[in-house]
Amino acid sequence: PPPPPPPPPRPPPYTCRRQRQMCIRDRLRPAAIHFLLYGWLTLGLIGAMYYAVPRLAGAKLTDPLVARFGFILMSVGYALGGIGILFGQSEGIRYLEAPAWADMIVLAGMVAMAHSLARTIARRDNRERSPAEWFMLASILWLVGLHFIGNLTMLSLLATIFWNQPPVLHGLNSAVLAGFYRAGIIGMWAATAGVGLVYFLVPRLVGLDRFKATRMSVVGFWGLGIAWAFTGSADLTYTAIPDWLETIGIMFSMALLLPVATIVVDVVTAARGHADELPPKNRVSLNLVYLGLGLFAALPLLNLIQALRASGGIVGFTDWVYGVEVLAILGAFSSWLFAYVYHVAPPMVTKDALRIQKWHLWLTIEGLAI
Repeated sequence: PPPPPPPPPRPPPYTCRRQRQMCIRDRLRPAAIHFLLYGWLTLGLIGAMYYAVPRLAGAKLTDPLVARFGFILMSVGYALGGIGILFGQSEGIRYLEAPAWADMIVLAGMVAMAHSLARTIARRDNRERSPAEWFMLASILWLVGLHFIGNLTMLSLLATIFWNQPPVLHGLNSAVLAGFYRAGIIGMWAATAGVGLVYFLVPRLVGLDRFKATRMSVVGFWGLGIAWAFTGSADLTYTAIPDWLETIGIMFSMALLLPVATIVVDVVTAARGHADELPPKNRVSLNLVYLGLGLFAALPLLNLIQALRASGGIVGFTDWVYGVEVLAILGAFSSWLFAYVYHVAPPMVTKDALRIQKWHLWLTIEGLAI
């Protein structure tokens, strides 16, 4: 009789090196993005709004205890969500990795925060509201809506657990929803809130009373809110989604170039002619604003390269996606947030602190370029 077949090869041992690689891929990178996008950028922008909105409205913050309670809830929810990701409780969707119970805490805090800021901006005092107030009010309302919509999958899974209802969003539908959320959290929240912060900072840095509304600011506001929301399907080029949905993402990725360019030109035009007379402290903050504006102008172009079928087949689902995230979160929006911190922090006026701020600016430029 023929000899028996050899036994199948044994799988490689589950070594410590392989465990580390899986931990980095499955836990550390999602946790790092979570803490960076929410723990640093989101909470930082909300803190900046708590400072800027009362000064724009000319009145105290409405319901300060509610605002403080909401900020504490969001901080606790984001911290617990990141810890849950590190302990393997991730939901497996980029930017939506936090477990469901942490999302509930964050949602309660968002509602309280938005209530306080929206009521402060919406005071009936017969004054003309500035573009900074438009962008800030829209961003906080969109943030609450995005958090609720992005976690519809979580809500459907909770319905499955408690009421034995099948989840209505899974597979391809869940991927489309996640793409919409990723585009929204970058464009409708971080970019919109950051632009509002720029409209608040630039007049104070260059010595103007306030930023008056122009036609360019109106076009930038509505264009940014409409176009960026529909670029989510650009991340799904050459996937199982229908061709018409891919085409919608490509079209709005092209349309996004107009409002972004309009906002950049509007801000630079307002600051032109005043930069030579600035004190050194304001000069560093204004340079950080300009750095953020340059990277902000590059974002729709990089997103369009990822969306087009000719180039998306090459750079899609590669580290190009993470590179764009770095330029957006650590580049444009963090530069604006640091410009705000350097402008409002009283201890930052000493000679040594100004030297450190300049080092920070140049090291940031070199690090982003590398």
